[in-house]
Amino acid sequence: MNLRPLRWTRELELNRPFTNPYNSLQKEMNRLMETFLSEGESSGTEVATFSPSLDITEEDKGFRVSVELPGLTENDVDLSFEKNVLRIKGEKRSAHEEKGKNFTRVERSYGSFYRAIPFSTELDESKIEANFDKGILHIFLPKAASALKEAKKIQIKATK
Repeated sequence: MNLRPLRWTRELELNRPFTNPYNSLQKEMNRLMETFLSEGESSGTEVATFSPSLDITEEDKGFRVSVELPGLTENDVDLSFEKNVLRIKGEKRSAHEEKGKNFTRVERSYGSFYRAIPFSTELDESKIEANFDKGILHIFLPKAASALKEAKKIQIKATK
């Protein structure tokens, strides 16, 4: 039971600034992320994650996909196309060795990656080309002949 007069309670509620309920959720999420990230840093272990960046460009005759895969070769990447989905997967292996007078330190990081790119346009899978140049995988996916048909122009008639 509240012993304060009703008038004081209303004045306190009116003077209290409005708090958005999402602010507390945002603060809690920020706190959790800071805790998670700081634990990774303080343990001395580096979490290896690798997700290659890619660019997709549509042209009149097809699509061009460029995938950044630094430190990898064409043998480290598996490229497939099935049911109008381009699949790129592979594994990145990295080793770093440092030798000093009284120590030897070897660090290794491994990480597999997988990207799936669906296409809504029908593509000619028999003519897909891919080449690997200086850590960048270039892929050209030509559109199927049925997708290359020009749009039919429809004449609009005015009603009187």
